[in-house]
Amino acid sequence: MSPRLVARGITILTAVGVSWTCSDSTAPTGAARIDVVPAVVRLGVGRSVQLAATAKDDAGAAVPGVVLRYQSEDNAVATVTSSGRVTGAGSGVTTVIVDGGGASARVPVRVGGVPATIEVTPAAPEVPQGASLGLVVVVRDSAGAVVPDAPIAYATSDPAVATVSTAGVVTGVGGGPATITVTAMPALAAVPVTVLGHPGGTDVAGTPLAGRPYGVAVSRAGVAYVTIADAGALGRADLPDTTFAITVPVGAQPTDVAFDPTGTRAYVTNQASGNVGIVDVATNTQIDVIPVPGNPFRVLVKPDGSRLYITDNAGNLLVVQLPSKAMYAAYSLGAPSNGIAFHPNGVLLYGTTTGGLVFEINTVTDSARAVLTTGILQDIAVARDGSELYIAKENGDLEIRSAPTGALITEVPAAAGAFGLRLSPDGRHLYAGIPSADAVRVIDRATRGLVRSIPINDPRRIAFDRYGTTAVIASQSGNAVYFVR
Repeated sequence: MSPRLVARGITILTAVGVSWTCSDSTAPTGAARIDVVPAVVRLGVGRSVQLAATAKDDAGAAVPGVVLRYQSEDNAVATVTSSGRVTGAGSGVTTVIVDGGGASARVPVRVGGVPATIEVTPAAPEVPQGASLGLVVVVRDSAGAVVPDAPIAYATSDPAVATVSTAGVVTGVGGGPATITVTAMPALAAVPVTVLGHPGGTDVAGTPLAGRPYGVAVSRAGVAYVTIADAGALGRADLPDTTFAITVPVGAQPTDVAFDPTGTRAYVTNQASGNVGIVDVATNTQIDVIPVPGNPFRVLVKPDGSRLYITDNAGNLLVVQLPSKAMYAAYSLGAPSNGIAFHPNGVLLYGTTTGGLVFEINTVTDSARAVLTTGILQDIAVARDGSELYIAKENGDLEIRSAPTGALITEVPAAAGAFGLRLSPDGRHLYAGIPSADAVRVIDRATRGLVRSIPINDPRRIAFDRYGTTAVIASQSGNAVYFVR
């Protein structure tokens, strides 16, 4: 910046390093202020921006006849012509002063560091309904250098799903997808956001499906497969449509089904056929089978899609490599397992047996840990933060145990006699199917209290869509599938 001399409150700019350009030498007409557009200039070296300056009076009206002068405080950073065109000369920060009619305006100019790309972390966040998550944004110029003071703006595509603050804090409002747009002109980034919710529970619709519907799974794309045990088939519905317009022939007595992470393959336990069927979801065709000893009960794909976990009636947990179908490992559990679920970290697998065993398997180290309890244990669920296990007990109250230690925390009498058990995607509600009561009991995970009881005849497996807006429940002897929204 050029040196200044100050006398009697008047600042006089010396001519050192300053170029004054003037469009006319006529004495200026009086003005109260000068408005300049753009008010802030950001440009690259060699790039130019035209300033539009207007002298105005106290009432904001344009003052005619005012001669404007333009000055750059540092010509090594930016120069300015007599008509107000600013050109970047070198990286740095300077100010262009617009003067005339007794008024002046200062226009900050940054040369270099023009936003070219925006990096956002997390790149595709998942936010539970009612929770908030701050986005971390890094703006870079075309050379890859960070632009630390770039002005950033945020916008949401659907405020009914997710809102975003001026500081980049995203808050989940309702289950579903939304896009958060992050702008640092001229750069822009679109961030896909998934809000995980839970069904409101006020809309319960039953769809007839003959043949003992039993197992159920929903892909990320909203494809719902339901096993029809007596028909040797899967029924397919494409949410939000609840019509089962497609039937997929599989093996004998299918009772469980699971999708891979991509939703392009599904795996079905064909109990009486002694194999796990592989279904191509695009064509709705069983394209291959994985033979297993005994009758397979449950099936689950590792979150990264690398392995398949299968339980059988002989008390084994079988581990199969994907896509090779090679047998990787087998664990002897001592009794059949009717419940397996992954920890949110995708590494720890938890399960139960009908002999009263709760087990944990580290799928990286292949080590196992056991917690002994009592009773006929059925399905199992894991808290979103991995802190708690929820254990369905056919002959007793639902148990809540510490996942790290296995210690019993409490029991929930309202969910006594549970068979199927699922935690809503936002982690707020447990859905417990009670066949003996012909009901699905919805439990508040935090308070352990009963939220509602949904009448469903002989409920079996339960699944949620990706966003948690719909629960899909198979009703075995009711020969129907229920959709709870």
